[in-house]
Amino acid sequence: MKKVIFLILTTFLVARENPFILPKTPTHSQSSSSSTPSQTPLREIKTEFLTISIYPSWMKISSIDKLKKVFRLGELNKVVVDFSSKRSFSSKHYSIKSQHFKRVDIGAHDDFYRLAVALKECKPKIEKKEDGLYIFCR
Repeated sequence: MKKVIFLILTTFLVARENPFILPKTPTHSQSSSSSTPSQTPLREIKTEFLTISIYPSWMKISSIDKLKKVFRLGELNKVVVDFSSKRSFSSKHYSIKSQHFKRVDIGAHDDFYRLAVALKECKPKIEKKEDGLYIFCR
């Protein structure tokens, strides 16, 4: 019995650097490739299926639906995001008081819904991550 306890204790001590301190597990924000600063959003738009968090120089768009397509309309200075879903709702328009973002429009189509982000003075950098789509203004 003493040998078994001795083996368990030595295995436990050798397995970690310091057995009296719990190992640090990376949080989701630490494990992301390009970290986003933790700030309080200027505005947050929430529906039953979509959340848009707007910060001074970037925004995060997350949805329970699958991302279908993202593209940019350069002449109109807009970023357009399509999500696959057969949702039916009336169009919604949100004006934003921000240095880089003018407004967000959300509208339903036959087999997808579209989110259009109108930009002010912004060269957008779009990043798809596990927790959502990010639009950074440069």
